[in-house]
Amino acid sequence: MPETKRTDAGAPRRRFTRYPVYKDSGVEWLGEIPAHWDPLKLKRICTFAYGDSLASEARVDGDVEVYGSNGPVGSHERSNTLAPCLVIGRKGSFGKVNFSPRPVFAIDTTFFVDRRFTRVDIRWLYYVLTNMRLDSVTKDSAIPGLDREDAYVRGVCLCSPDEQRAIAAFLDRETARIDALVAKEERLIELLQEKRTTLITRAITKGLDPNGPMKDSGVEWLGEIPAHWEVKSLKRISRRVGVGIAEAATHAYADEGVPIIRSTNVRANQVLAHDLLRIERSFAEKHRSKYLFAGDLVTVRTGVPGTTAVVPDELDRSQCFTMLISTPQKGHVSAFLSYFLNSTSAQVYFELEGWGTAQTNISVPILQRIPIPVPSEDQQKAIVAYIESEPLVLMGFWRECRRPSTASRSFALPLSRPRSPARSTSWKRQVGLPEPLRPADPPGNRATGSPAATIWLGPGGACQWPAAYLDLSGLVLIAGSAIQLF
Repeated sequence: MPETKRTDAGAPRRRFTRYPVYKDSGVEWLGEIPAHWDPLKLKRICTFAYGDSLASEARVDGDVEVYGSNGPVGSHERSNTLAPCLVIGRKGSFGKVNFSPRPVFAIDTTFFVDRRFTRVDIRWLYYVLTNMRLDSVTKDSAIPGLDREDAYVRGVCLCSPDEQRAIAAFLDRETARIDALVAKEERLIELLQEKRTTLITRAITKGLDPNGPMKDSGVEWLGEIPAHWEVKSLKRISRRVGVGIAEAATHAYADEGVPIIRSTNVRANQVLAHDLLRIERSFAEKHRSKYLFAGDLVTVRTGVPGTTAVVPDELDRSQCFTMLISTPQKGHVSAFLSYFLNSTSAQVYFELEGWGTAQTNISVPILQRIPIPVPSEDQQKAIVAYIESEPLVLMGFWRECRRPSTASRSFALPLSRPRSPARSTSWKRQVGLPEPLRPADPPGNRATGSPAATIWLGPGGACQWPAAYLDLSGLVLIAGSAIQLF
């Protein structure tokens, strides 16, 4: 039986009771196994039965799932397996192992195993086959696939039926627990990203002073803006708004030459330089009017239209393929414009003005006409500094929650502006994180009795979320409206 112990640092650690006697398995990578376990070949414990042909037009809609190599692909009125069963990919996604607690129809691109073809516990066998990495067992051929004879020679450590059931039950519990933790972490990341997007849009359209006077922008989807800001089209504040190379360039690809940015290289406010293609210098010179320079903006036209990034210094004098190019005039901060074009407000504009049925497209005139709220250059720089402090804070927040501790700790994420002038001054003095990210022990939420703490991010403001104690092995989780750190 597994036991839970604690390390010197206090973190829980799972340990397992050893069997009384072990023996050499005879397999170098496996080492010793319990003395009463038998090392066998897979063919000794199960048979891979072939699935049956069932064309799509021959299927009769019913309650039985039809399984292909990659899982369910439809339904049918009858099954060809018993329950429970395993379906193993034979062609296509060969080697993939699927478990079903119900009878299914396994088609002819698969093998299947049910109680007619094995005496071992089906769920235990599922974990055994999954661990075998059968997707690596294939012969060299034009159409890769799984030969069951190759699978049959794989080694298996056979234990008693009771142990099989116990092992399967344990793995079911632990994998379900891990999946739940992963899902909660993914949800936390989504929430943090949503909050970050909201903060950016608010800063880029409303400024950093929530108490400043506002005025109507005259643009319905933009709403109010600070009274001293102006609304100008991108064309009015740019030296050029055009399009990159719009002719076939594959013939000019080269190992060395001028980098060419494609839409696949562009993310919001970031150019991914790890897989840039290059073109011959002569072809780039043919399109010299389309050269990109450091500080220019590149904007995706189709797919995710409006996605914009600033050309970094290392890609000065590069080219781009069929994307939109903007060169801001002096006094206009490229990063500020990029953040605005990626904001939810700008995305509304692109959705309204874009054209196309299958996917939205934008053109040079559409980009030229976009209304942009424009503060002074100093304010643009301050807003960019505020926005770019956020990832640093969140990275510190994430790093802190991974630090081992002997006790659970709770933090509240910053969600609104600090009311304390001292704290606001602190933020201005050190953009990003004015106070150390650390555990705190205030009185707590009186409704739940849970401790809480506040991390101030700056002019975004402050909101304190209640936090409850959960023993979840050092992971960041979201529980109701509370962010948990342990």
